[in-house]
Amino acid sequence: MAKLMAEARGAQMFVPPASLCIDNGAMIAWTGIVMHKSGMRMKVKDTQINQKFRTDDVDVGWRR
Repeated sequence: MAKLMAEARGAQMFVPPASLCIDNGAMIAWTGIVMHKSGMRMKVKDTQINQKFRTDDVDVGWRR
């Protein structure tokens, strides 16, 4: 499904090696680094946690 969604939007999907897919904390931290490097900033009080976000509903601002 993710590959089809990426292709429909003119993007590529990458799957990391299984050895790197065991620590969600590391993946979340890396996403934070990428977001920060792209200039995205947010105060802690303005953040929200929603484990049910759909990948097609999340703003991926660093890909603009």
